[in-house]
Amino acid sequence: MDPLALAAISSMAVVLIVALAAVVIVGLTVRRADSANLPQVLDGIAQVVRSIRGKR
Repeated sequence: MDPLALAAISSMAVVLIVALAAVVIVGLTVRRADSANLPQVLDGIAQVVRSIRGKR
């Protein structure tokens, strides 16, 4: 197989795995949070997303 194609497929697989893991972690966190703590949990998730996107 072409090394460039293999590198592209591998990098896409890594990005997909990391994104899937992030979705699972967020889902578990939201599902297990008490209703009183849910706004804080969602605010924390929003801060992480903003920092990843580079917007503070």
